[in-house]
Parts: sequence; structure tokens; C-alpha cells
Amino acid sequence: MTPDERNRVVSAVKAEERRRKKARESTDRSALAAAVLVALLAALAVPLRHPKQLDETPPRKPDDTLLNHPPEQPGPTLHVAAVQTASPAGASPVAKSPDGAPASSQRTCANVHSNAECEAWAGAGQCDSNPGFMHLHCAAACAACATLDATDAKGYSPLVNAVIDEQEAAVAALLTAGAAVGAALHWACALGRLEIVRALLRGGARLEAMDSEGKTPLLVSGHTGHAPVIRALLEAGASPLATDPFGNSALHLAAFQGHVATVHLLLEAGAAVEAPDHQGATPARHATRKGRADVLRMLLEAGAAPGGTDAATGESLLHAAASRGHTEVMGGLLQAGLNPNPNPNPRPSPSPSASPCPNPNPDPSPKHARAAAGGRAR
Repeated sequence: MTPDERNRVVSAVKAEERRRKKARESTDRSALAAAVLVALLAALAVPLRHPKQLDETPPRKPDDTLLNHPPEQPGPTLHVAAVQTASPAGASPVAKSPDGAPASSQRTCANVHSNAECEAWAGAGQCDSNPGFMHLHCAAACAACATLDATDAKGYSPLVNAVIDEQEAAVAALLTAGAAVGAALHWACALGRLEIVRALLRGGARLEAMDSEGKTPLLVSGHTGHAPVIRALLEAGASPLATDPFGNSALHLAAFQGHVATVHLLLEAGAAVEAPDHQGATPARHATRKGRADVLRMLLEAGAAPGGTDAATGESLLHAAASRGHTEVMGGLLQAGLNPNPNPNPRPSPSPSASPCPNPNPDPSPKHARAAAGGRAR
């Protein structure tokens, strides 16, 4: 090694030693500063815990591949109405009994988190800077109490907001306080919130309640295809024979969407495999038109007639599959023993480009399922 090379190596080693020494000194200074800060905060009795910002973890987005519309993310902080009733102006937000304990009222304004934490956060300005969390979890501390079933500008109650944002603790608190279920169960079914569905059922949600489109929670679940939710509803006593105003049962909607597990559960529960909707279409016809070969196979095994024809057009299932190019469905029909030419002169079948859903309502999905594509369509 030449003298120049040796000098360069020595210089590099010394430079590395100086860099490491500075790094150690910087680390020591940072640790000392942190220790001083902790001691100072402890001396001032300032709580180290901070309320969670709602925009730290945005609501989980449902699987938009199951739905017909693009997803839409809700805003980062949502003013979710509080758990209880509003207190009069100037009055304490927490009702007290004569002995100083909280009054036993079904709708008593309260803090979900501890009162000490909520008051500390409120004093630090969190009611203004983080209203979504504070108004939901620290209603009393922020004096943000509202009637349980009041609706926001979108028409959603606090319970519906909590369901959409998957706030299980808030759902439990609202139900305990006596909130009306309303459309919350339909939303939970559309979004596949299994634990929330169970909580709502325990809280007295009606299985046969209809939304503004005449759909029961089971019909909503039939469209979105969340099999665990379907199972929970059926076990709780939901009727698989319920239909919407267009005659669609949950089996029609599940077959249309191709939800194999959901179709299996509905068939096990006694869903009518050959029941037509108001346009005469059976679940098998919906599955055929959409090319749902696996679903059609299950329906045929459950007793669906492979040779059924459309009363209005004379179109058989085989005609429907052939005109749309669903060869796998055609194979399933022929395998089931179908005569490939039951009617040599059928009336003209609809164009393959025509709408696959024959109902007067071209989109059979309930509004909750359409909105669920983005977690909140507002």
C-alpha cells in the first residue's frame, strides 16, 4: 500500500469515528430532552394520552367489486351526533339526582370515555379540533348532546353513522341509551358488519322491517352477498321467502349477483327455488342471463327446471345462455338432461345488449347496497 493510500484510509477511519461520536452525543441530548419533557408534563399533571383523530384510520371500504357503483370515501372528520338528549341552556350537561349521582334516565347525556379524560381533552380544545371523536365519545364534556334519533343533513341518525363508520362501541352505547334502530340494520347488512348486526338484533332490531324500497335486511344481504351476515339473519329467524315490491327474493338477488355461498345458505333455509318475480323470472333465469354457472348448477341440483321458458317471449334458459355466449352455463343445462331443441320456433329473444334484469327496476340493488360501495354515499 502506498503512503497516499494509507493516508486516505486513516483519514476515512478518523472521519467515521467523528461521525459516530456526534451521533452518540445527539442521541444522548435527545434522550435527555425527552426525559425533561416527561418530567415537566408530569409535574404539570397534563394527561399524556390524546383522543384518537378520526382521520387517522379512515372507515374500511367495502369490496366495491360486488357492487355496481364506484366507491366514495367519506370525509375525514364527521360530526356524529352525540349519544343523548340536549340539556337546557346553562344547565349542566350531565343530569344529577339529589344525592349527586347521575340520574337514572334512558337518555342521559354522558361520556363514553372516562369523565376525567374527556374533560381534560375538552379543556385542551379537542372539541373544536377533533369534533368527530369528541362529539361521539365525550358528549357531556363538549356539551354536544342531541336527541338520540336526530338526523343530520344527509338524513342519517347517530346510530346509522356509527354503523357506517364501524364504531362498535358507539353502536352499543347508542342502543343502551335507547336509540331507535331504524335503517341501521339494513346498513349493517349492506356493509357486512357481522358483529354490529348481532348487536342490533340483540338490541331489538326487527328482521322483517322494510326500508323505503320495501326490502328487508335479508334482501339487502342477498344482494351484497355477505354469507356470515346471511347466516346470522337466518338463524335469528329471517324469512327466506320475503320479497321486495318487484317480487325479488333474496335468492333472486344472490343468483343475479353470483354469490355462491349465499345461494347455498338460502337454499338450505328453504328458499323457493322456482318462485318467479313479477316479470316471471326465476332465480335460475337470473343466474343464466348473468352467466353464473356455479349458481345455476346449485339451483338445478335443488330442483330448478332446466327447461323453463319465459312466459312473455318463450325464451328458454338455453336460448338465454346461447344468445349471451355463456357456454359454461349451456354445458350445465345440457348436462342436466335438457332437450336442446324443445321449441323449434321460439319468439324472438331479447338482444344480448338488452338489460340483463327484466324488472321494471333496472337495478335490483337496494339503496343501502348501492351506497355501500363507498362506505357512505352522501
